[in-house]
Amino acid sequence: MNNSTQDTRQWDEYWRTGRTSCCCDHDGSANAEIIRGLWTEFFASLREGERLIDLCTGNGAVMNMALESARKNGLEITACGVDSASIAPTGISNQQPRADSYFVRASVTALPFEDCCVDAITSQFGIEYAPPEQVVAESLRILRSGGRGLFVTHARGGVTVTQARAELTDIDELQDEIRIFPAALEALPLLCAVERSSHHVPFNQLADARRAHEAFHERLARVGDNWQKRAALAVFRDTGAILQHTFQSRHEFPVEVLVNKVRETEQSVALHKDRLQTLVDAALEQEACEQFVSVCRRHAVAACEFSPVQAADGAGQLAWAITVHK
Repeated sequence: MNNSTQDTRQWDEYWRTGRTSCCCDHDGSANAEIIRGLWTEFFASLREGERLIDLCTGNGAVMNMALESARKNGLEITACGVDSASIAPTGISNQQPRADSYFVRASVTALPFEDCCVDAITSQFGIEYAPPEQVVAESLRILRSGGRGLFVTHARGGVTVTQARAELTDIDELQDEIRIFPAALEALPLLCAVERSSHHVPFNQLADARRAHEAFHERLARVGDNWQKRAALAVFRDTGAILQHTFQSRHEFPVEVLVNKVRETEQSVALHKDRLQTLVDAALEQEACEQFVSVCRRHAVAACEFSPVQAADGAGQLAWAITVHK
């Protein structure tokens, strides 16, 4: 998350889970290894005492790789991660005691650093969310003469964006067609009222509770039907499991607690959907990469170029890699 003027809730929640990043750079897949290879090559040029700033750092995936590379080469560097979301760093300093590392909450369009203060600047799946003119101006302002940068961005039409679009279609179905959350929110209070009543329950109240409960279970079955084949399989799996457990545990908790759990799950899905839509909207086409290079050249950098990063097994484009030398 990059712009402090935007609502950061969708990313605040995500980073609180402890994940190090939000894409395919950490999951052990072939595509993850391709992304890691880009950073391994870039960090091979690190030198003793250099300072690095990672923009839109999340929980520090790129910083971890930089510090790991420095340690393997017997180097001590200073690494700083910048993000406008409320990040939850995963103890990098404890993992890499020889390296000085820290995190700053700030927007990439207004970096709280002095001019020409860093030797390297990086970003992975982040800078595309912010205005390119401001990102370039701030990045080059803090980068020293002779410094270098690598920015890995989402590619419009790439495999990650294609997957995100497919997930959005599934989530739209969950929210607008299956309507599992309204069904749960209707059924829980009715069911609990009937089951917890110490008096005779009118027939119409019993009928309403039964109808709502059956409607919920019908929708729950649709959530669970072939969820493994869904693009948004984790959303369907987790939503189904949480709501099923909430209903099964309804005798153990106040109805307000149960309803809040449903609403919390609904909100989590909505925030995930917002993240996916933001990703799709922010992904760069070639023309946008050309614009980025053009802006860099107007700032008189020594070199700036971009290239497509291909996904594993010829599956299409994975990302863009933009390199800068000041």
